[in-house]
Amino acid sequence: VYIILLSGFGLSSMLSNFAGTVALSICSEIFARWYKQPVPIFSIPGVIPLVPGLPLYRAMNYTMLDSYSMGMHTFVSAALDAMAIAMGILLVSGLAKVYKTSRQLMKKKDVK
Repeated sequence: VYIILLSGFGLSSMLSNFAGTVALSICSEIFARWYKQPVPIFSIPGVIPLVPGLPLYRAMNYTMLDSYSMGMHTFVSAALDAMAIAMGILLVSGLAKVYKTSRQLMKKKDVK
C-alpha cells in the first residue's frame, strides 16, 4: 500500500505511511483473532520497514555538516512520517477495541 501510493499515485510520504499502516494494522487485528495471538506479533514486523530510519540518519548527518536548515527539514519530514505510523496504529487499534467492547455489551444485553 505504501509503495503503490507513494510511487504509483504520487502521494506524500506521510499519507502513504498512514495508509500503509492502517492496512497493516487491519491485517494484524484480523490475524491476531484468527490465530489467537497478541496483535503486536503481527504488527511490529510489518511496521519496521515503514520506520523512517534513513531520513533520520540524513537529518543527523546534515546537522553534523552544519546544514541546519536542511537537517531540520529532513527531521520534520521523518517525524511526520513516524507520527503517521503511530496514528495509523492508534486509529485501527482504537476502533477494534470499540468494536470488541460493543459486541461484548450486546451479548450481555441478549443474555438478560
